Amino acid sequence: MLNTLKNYRMTQTAAVVTRYFGGVKLGVRGLMDAYAESVKQAIDMGELRKLTQTVCLMIQLPYGINDTITALLKSSRAGILSTAYTDRVVYTIEIEKNRYGPVETFLMEFQSQGRLSFQVLPGRGP
Repeated sequence: MLNTLKNYRMTQTAAVVTRYFGGVKLGVRGLMDAYAESVKQAIDMGELRKLTQTVCLMIQLPYGINDTITALLKSSRAGILSTAYTDRVVYTIEIEKNRYGPVETFLMEFQSQGRLSFQVLPGRGP
């Protein structure tokens, strides 16, 4: 069962197989194969999704630095949840917590220069 989870690169995951028949007809190897196949079938039943901690931000910026910021978001694999185009561009983004540090540093530098503003949205912070 563990090897099946490892083959699917699953971590921090538990698999439970309940055996209703206590016989020994399958033998040790047969039981191992049956358990592994049960885990494989359970995994194959649905779409696998990686669960991670994320940080959600709202970033407001002028159009002149939009390309720079979208390149940063793309390289850090941030997801753009929404975009509003007014006199400024306003992004709501979500980024994995382990990728947030460098992005925060970059945004703070731009914010200190008065080039953009950003805030971590409540309930989704680091």
